[in-house]
Amino acid sequence: MKQFALVIATFFGAGYFPKASGTAGSLTAVPFALAVAHFGGFMALFAWTIALYAAGVAATKEVLKHSKDKDPSFVVIDEACGQSLALLPLSFCGAMNWSLVIAAFALFRVFDIIKPWPASYFDRKLKNARGVMLDDVAAGIYAAIVIIALKFLMA
Repeated sequence: MKQFALVIATFFGAGYFPKASGTAGSLTAVPFALAVAHFGGFMALFAWTIALYAAGVAATKEVLKHSKDKDPSFVVIDEACGQSLALLPLSFCGAMNWSLVIAAFALFRVFDIIKPWPASYFDRKLKNARGVMLDDVAAGIYAAIVIIALKFLMA
């Protein structure tokens, strides 16, 4: 169980990237999310994002049992979930162009790093698997909102 949880929590090993593991996890999630959106559309990407969250909570909970750190840097399933969430509006709008994909990636990383409220609350106060996941969900929602605004500005 521990090995399977590590595979999921590290998003298939992306979390073991030696530098900027969060960025590596986000970047690794982009092609997965784009493929899901391409072949299944908005609802498939929405389901994928929910599945990442559920799997992330379960896997992270297992990993935290064996870790002294309450948010280990090698756990990047949270970044994969948040990044997928940031890309969600593009699949809904049928606007999967590279400039918006890059913007969604960059915006998610910025919001994940600066952690505006409630991401900062989840990061500081929830010292469990849900807290690990929810700060990135909040960052993904912020990025998605900006992507929606950009899409309307570009129209």
